[in-house]
Amino acid sequence: MNSLQQLPNVTVLPLDVTSGESIAAAVATVSSATGGKLDYLVNNAGTQCVMPVLDFNIKQAKDMFEVNVWGLLAVTQAFSPFILAAKGTIINMSSIGALLWMPYKAVYGSSKSAVTAISEGLRVELKPFGVNVVTVMVGAVQTKLFDNAPEHHLPPNSSYKAAE
Repeated sequence: MNSLQQLPNVTVLPLDVTSGESIAAAVATVSSATGGKLDYLVNNAGTQCVMPVLDFNIKQAKDMFEVNVWGLLAVTQAFSPFILAAKGTIINMSSIGALLWMPYKAVYGSSKSAVTAISEGLRVELKPFGVNVVTVMVGAVQTKLFDNAPEHHLPPNSSYKAAE
């Protein structure tokens, strides 16, 4: 993010997409700085866990959806008045994992499938208002996503334990 802060006309804000208070603070900052208009909203927050479906901890799956899906939706709704006012663009980061199902990544892929469905539906819904919505389907990229992810191990009784 440091490199983004060096760009002209770019403001990087801290934001926890799972926190209503954090979202509200970002909305207030943007409103004050822009007079209520926002040209671009980039929904890039995300998390993942690599684990077979049968071994996936349901709490971790819900936490992943909280960030990847519900966080994106909450941020988009909160900033929608500014995007509508500017006839701006919403950019939602999805993943090729939404289309290509890989072992141990089904739960992550399902969260990105939800992101893609929301994004594509929103694209059609906002077109009459002059707002563009772009879904970016990325493959493997160098990111801190893996650096920040907790380490996960198969449970001792996993059918996949021999493969670990």
